[in-house]
Amino acid sequence: MIARHYRSAVDGVEGHMDPARCDLWRLAAAGSDETTFIRMKRLTERAITAGGWIIFGGHEIAPKRAYQTTHTGELTRILRYVTRTVPGLWVGTVTEIADWIRLHRPRA
Repeated sequence: MIARHYRSAVDGVEGHMDPARCDLWRLAAAGSDETTFIRMKRLTERAITAGGWIIFGGHEIAPKRAYQTTHTGELTRILRYVTRTVPGLWVGTVTEIADWIRLHRPRA
């Protein structure tokens, strides 16, 4: 059912993935709701060190801290950090990156 309507799906498992071997229908995602820049930075650095791909997923994005909400200030900080610290690092949507992987990964 998912494959008929979507090009990828998040499984809810937290962590980063290896783009060469990840299952595009069971992608891991780190929660960004109610989290801090420090936590997102730590998870991002682990993914970068492993040559991996990390997805941050949340429910709402807002300037106020609230239940099931990613704070815009924390999101801005992590985006600024990765774009300034790691030149050439690709920041994109799940669909953009999943489509690129699908096109460039060797077929089994």
